[in-house]
Amino acid sequence: MNRLVDQLSKIRSAFLCGIVIMFMMAGSLSAAEAQKVNINTASANELSAELLGVGETKSAAIVKNREEMGQFKTPEDITRVKGIGETIFAQNKDRIVVN
Repeated sequence: MNRLVDQLSKIRSAFLCGIVIMFMMAGSLSAAEAQKVNINTASANELSAELLGVGETKSAAIVKNREEMGQFKTPEDITRVKGIGETIFAQNKDRIVVN
């Protein structure tokens, strides 16, 4: 009986390890699949779809700022938009391009 319990415990541990590995791999794929977004050409819909913490209101503000103030010269320039602070920029710095 003890032998059976030990075997079941080993199977359970192996199964749980497999589950953890699958979730870790899925997380790394999600990060790798993150799309780059050009904040000088993207539509409001594209911005809200690709940038974390940026919904319809903030994406519209990005487009409006771009139209009124001119193109962004660096990715950090997005922080000139009201509502886009250092936290949102930090979450998205690897997603933003300005070419």
